[in-house]
Amino acid sequence: MNSEYACTIHDLRVIYDHFRLMIHDFNIPKGYVMGLVGKNGAGKSTLIRSMLEIIPRNTGDINILGLNFKDNAMEIKNRIGYVNDTFVFPPDANARKIGKQIGQFYNHFDEALYRQLLLKHDIDLNQSFKHFSKGMCAKYSIIFAIAHHADFLILDEPTANLDPVARREVLDLLYDLMQEEDKTILFSTHITSDLDQIADYITLIQDGKIEFTLSKDDLQNMHQIVTIEGEIPSDMKPHLMGIKSTYEGTTALCTKANEYKNTDKIRFRKASIEDLMVYWNIR
Repeated sequence: MNSEYACTIHDLRVIYDHFRLMIHDFNIPKGYVMGLVGKNGAGKSTLIRSMLEIIPRNTGDINILGLNFKDNAMEIKNRIGYVNDTFVFPPDANARKIGKQIGQFYNHFDEALYRQLLLKHDIDLNQSFKHFSKGMCAKYSIIFAIAHHADFLILDEPTANLDPVARREVLDLLYDLMQEEDKTILFSTHITSDLDQIADYITLIQDGKIEFTLSKDDLQNMHQIVTIEGEIPSDMKPHLMGIKSTYEGTTALCTKANEYKNTDKIRFRKASIEDLMVYWNIR
């Protein structure tokens, strides 16, 4: 089954005593990086784990690469790479051993590519994982996914515990991957500066619901930080979020900035993804 999407989700419900994930529709286009953002507890990991059937769902239709898990679990697992902030490989193993023992379970594991990437990113084939830094663990996990030619890479906070240098190395690795056509990344993170650099689309999830999915360019053109001198125009108020007073006037996130660009006494600046999260959560 061919699809323009790496993942499609419809009517997903995951219900716990104190939390509900309620996703009506969520589509991730092939060949792009989708950034998934939201504060801790918003539902990012729950969404990803339900996509991969790590946790059960109450309702929902989910297709990964045009396939459903019920009938195509092995093919899906062959074609995706899942990396989170926990290193899953045995601490006494090394890259040589894992490449031979686990690589064989993937239909398209590429030994030559695997060794090439390990060499490029300074990972010793024979060094035990227990001696790896957190940055090396994150890089290795992603390299292993790339080496079996995963079409869809699903990353759940992979840079959460990394220092800036290690984070940059991981981002460079992902950037190189995206030069290949039809590779797709879902990147869930609270380090929004990572997404400023590599994301094509941004999805904001809050309280178990998706607030929006927009291209990063459209998002930053439409959503801008405004500083208003004097009274707020009445027709503008419904499009402002996180309104607060400062010594310069009133500041807020405007969700329809393009409509007010020529309004007197209003200054605009582009919002970072972090700005969007902060202002969106000031109700």
